[in-house]
Amino acid sequence: MCFGTVSVELSSSYDTYLVVPASNWTSRLLEIDHIETWAAENNLMLNHSKSKEIIFTAQGKRGKSVQLPSPCLDIERVSSLRVLGMIVNNQLTATDHMSNILASCNGLLYALRIWCSHGIPYTSLHDIFRATVIAKLTYCTPSWSGACSAADRAKLESFVS
Repeated sequence: MCFGTVSVELSSSYDTYLVVPASNWTSRLLEIDHIETWAAENNLMLNHSKSKEIIFTAQGKRGKSVQLPSPCLDIERVSSLRVLGMIVNNQLTATDHMSNILASCNGLLYALRIWCSHGIPYTSLHDIFRATVIAKLTYCTPSWSGACSAADRAKLESFVS
């Protein structure tokens, strides 16, 4: 089982997501044409160079036997895509998202250590920690918590402790 998503760039950010099930993958070019027509009618332009395609496949044996369709037009096919602040990969796991979040939080901890060395009060550092690090770790938690592997959870718990 697989299905694809085409992230279409209409203005300055990825505004539209076209989700096509595996059974209808041949209709995705027609759907992109519909989006392009709608955009032209609304004085917008489809930017093919900023549009992305991702194909989600099942994990395990089922995912290996699937024949992937050819790429759409001049739209780049990617293995991961940022959707509303979350990194979604083609296996629908949270590994890429967790790695990115933990790397970002490590940078924030470094900044907090620098501020601490400059004499910022601990209460202020604690407030900054909650507003930045904890906010990053808990953003979209319900949506990616089911996709976390045991290794991802261990990394997260190790970071928090």
